[in-house]
Amino acid sequence: MERIAWVYILAGGKSSRFGENKATVSVKGQPLIVRLANQVARQNLGVRLVAQRTSDYEAFGIPVIEDMAPNAGPFAGTLAALRDAYQLGMPWCLISGCDMLDWQPEWLPALLRAAELRLELDAILLKGKQEDQEAFRPFPGLYRSSLWSEAQKAWEGGSRSMRGFHQRIQSRIGSGVVEPNLLPKCFNTTSELEMLLGDVSR
Repeated sequence: MERIAWVYILAGGKSSRFGENKATVSVKGQPLIVRLANQVARQNLGVRLVAQRTSDYEAFGIPVIEDMAPNAGPFAGTLAALRDAYQLGMPWCLISGCDMLDWQPEWLPALLRAAELRLELDAILLKGKQEDQEAFRPFPGLYRSSLWSEAQKAWEGGSRSMRGFHQRIQSRIGSGVVEPNLLPKCFNTTSELEMLLGDVSR
């Protein structure tokens, strides 16, 4: 499999439940998006942000591509990432959210192993051995960039949710298995962030 060059981080949401932009909130003295970009860089990966405007994160020096539509949810960002990867000739598109505390180095190898074992798959998501089977975790995920045309048709047909798109391609989704403690630690509210930071400090 061709090496993954970068991760697309979706950072175009309104963060309405959080009260401010989650991507730029200070975590351990750094804007979260800078913290994640530095962690990703340790795996020799770059970061491309997906945001409402290319100017939104200019101050951080991180490349930005524009969302498919403003305030339209993560599927709009996923669509923009898939299109960008497809146009650049990248066979796979690694997509993540900006609402997680850390990037774990174990994620990418787990996703790549699953993709190499089952060549028929179009998407690989993380799964913990003891994870609640009802949990829906679309990010981070490895998506074949050729899904772009199928995702575009779904969008144009009015199906604009990640859950709906995953149901559409359900038979072609596989799992990259990691230990439960390595699953993404995500937050939507300030109290959830504080709780995660408390867990990390113990």
